[in-house]
Order: sequence, then C-alpha cells, then structure tokens
Amino acid sequence: PDSDGNYGYGLEIVDGSMAEIDGCDIAHNTSAAVFIDTVGTIVRMRDTVVRHTLLDPLGNVGVGIVVANDAELVASACSIEGNAAAGLDIEGAGTRVFLVDSVVRDTRCNGAGLLGAGVAVYAGEVELRDCLLEANRAAGLSVDAMASARVASTTIRGPLADATPITGHGVLVRGGGVPRARSTILEHNTTAGVPVYGWAAHSSQLCSSASLHGVESPGT
Repeated sequence: PDSDGNYGYGLEIVDGSMAEIDGCDIAHNTSAAVFIDTVGTIVRMRDTVVRHTLLDPLGNVGVGIVVANDAELVASACSIEGNAAAGLDIEGAGTRVFLVDSVVRDTRCNGAGLLGAGVAVYAGEVELRDCLLEANRAAGLSVDAMASARVASTTIRGPLADATPITGHGVLVRGGGVPRARSTILEHNTTAGVPVYGWAAHSSQLCSSASLHGVESPGT
C-alpha cells in the first residue's frame, strides 16, 4: 500500500483498458489482488490463481478480485482462494462477470470477523458455471438488491458463519436480488441453504433441478 495505507493491488486494470491474464499466480497483495474498474474495461483470465490477499491497514478488505463500475470479467479454470472479505466482489449496475470451471474457496472474514462470501454481488450480474464455492464465510454466494446471478452445474459447499451466528448460508438473497440456480448442489450449510430477506419478486424462479441438503443447524 501507499503511505496512506491505500491500494496495494497486484493488478489494476481501469479506464476502458483490455487485458488477458493467462497462467499467473497473483498472491500476497493488499486490499485487492486484481482490481478491474470503469465502463469499457474488459479482462479475460484463464488458468490463474488469485490467493492470500492481505487486509488493508484498517482491516476492512483483502479481496481476491474486484470488478466494478460496468467493467467485464470472463474467467475460466481459475482458483480464487484464501482471500479476505470476499473472493470475488462485483459492484455497479452494468458490471458483468462470467466465471466458468473455477474454484472459490477458504475466503476469510475481515478484521471485524464479518463478511467473507465466496462471491459477493452487490450490483450487476454474474454467471457461474461448473464451479465450486467451498468453505467460504457468511455465504458461498450473496446476491444483493440491483444484482442478479445465474448458477448452473455448480456446487456450493460448507459455508461457515462469520461473527454473526445466523450466517453460513449457501446462497444469501437480500433486498430483491435475483438469483437463478439450475443443476446445482448446495450442501453442508451452517444455517440455511437459501435464505431470502426483503422483497424478492423472482424468488419463485430461484431453483431448478437443484439439491439442498446438509443444513447443520435449523435453517431453510
């Protein structure tokens, strides 16, 4: 990080740039390993490991990959592991992420003992196909208002609680987020496989040919 404790990214791709990342190991950075931002920015990532990002000096975030403000990421055969606050953080109404044949695991909480989702979609859209989300904190996948997620042929396994004891969900839906899951397994959840909080007009479309099992404490 700089003298003010900011930044510390491994890769920063912004302002409408285009980049291809192939066969890389991006490790031990601060705040975010890969930061992708701004409308028109497009990144293709393949066969790459993004791991062990350190928390910023305030202990807030140590995210694997941030995609924000209408940027686009297409990633395949990647491993995002051992990061903090979120493995993959998606923000911005026009932001799009496609994650295929990849693993997101072992995301840690932040310094306050909170957060830690494998994939956190605050706004924008994500498509997960043939992926494994395993042993993350708070939720394997969280989908907030103004966000949508399409999940296919994916396993979400063993999410652990953060400092809030009612977390540890497979897919957490809040404030009208729109997830759709098909041919997907959610297993060994701590509290609930798929809790839906707030207005969710599309919740009836949530699951098709999905299996939910192994809740370890009372949940849905």
